[in-house]
Amino acid sequence: MDTLITTIDKFWSSDFWKELDGTLLRPSSIDKFDHVFYNRLDHENRSVFDIVAPGFDKKDFKITTKQNRLIVSCDVAKETETNAQKYSRREWVKHSFRKELALNSTHDVDSITAEYKNGILRIEVPTCSQTNEKSKIIEVK
Repeated sequence: MDTLITTIDKFWSSDFWKELDGTLLRPSSIDKFDHVFYNRLDHENRSVFDIVAPGFDKKDFKITTKQNRLIVSCDVAKETETNAQKYSRREWVKHSFRKELALNSTHDVDSITAEYKNGILRIEVPTCSQTNEKSKIIEVK
């Protein structure tokens, strides 16, 4: 039992955790953050992807398909120190991202629609009876 407690104490007091303390939400570390949250809802005749992306404009998004993959990306310019306001605390900042989502071979890439509203990018992908592996660029409305 003492060995377990010692091991746990070493784990939590390691230099790794000291280096992370207070840096996870700094803008410099967020710029490298490449994760975006999404929900997928599969209906009988379509799949709906809701991607959480507040603060963007619809023209910021690039949505394409390639080899049964839905590729959603957003490139934003990095805010420089001279343009940045001096926040006392900053937990959120816009950042570039790229997300690849799996599509079924029965998804109809020619009929994909995308809409950006209230910080949510909604992409609807209808299904069809034939297999489809085309590439396409989708316009966000």
